[in-house]
Amino acid sequence: LMTVNSTALKISDSESDERISYGAEPNFSGATTSPPSPPPPRRRSRCRLYQFLLALLASGAMSQSVWWLDRDRGVFQFSSVHKEAVARRWGQHKGNRTPMSYQKMARALRGYRVSGQVRKVKRKLAYQFSPAVLQTLSN
Repeated sequence: LMTVNSTALKISDSESDERISYGAEPNFSGATTSPPSPPPPRRRSRCRLYQFLLALLASGAMSQSVWWLDRDRGVFQFSSVHKEAVARRWGQHKGNRTPMSYQKMARALRGYRVSGQVRKVKRKLAYQFSPAVLQTLSN
């Protein structure tokens, strides 16, 4: 003879025992509410490169790396020796994990030609802000 040890299952007619929730909970109005959503992902700074450069030039924080050639016309130039320092700081400001290179930053600057915010001038490592961008500096 074989004996099987089994545990008895408790059966209940109670409503509280039957209700199992897998996400949506009914509320008193009969409608269901969804579970709380997770917090939004951490967003990076929305500062644009031209705004960052304007702030650097206005503060003079990296005057050995980038400086005004003609402030009234919005023409500025990068140092051929210290241009990578500006790029690294821009990458840190953006929250990049890997260091930004000047080549990548210059590619972004060239992209502003389409919008007209920054353009390349015929001098080595020199660019010019548009008059509209310069107005934001004076405000």
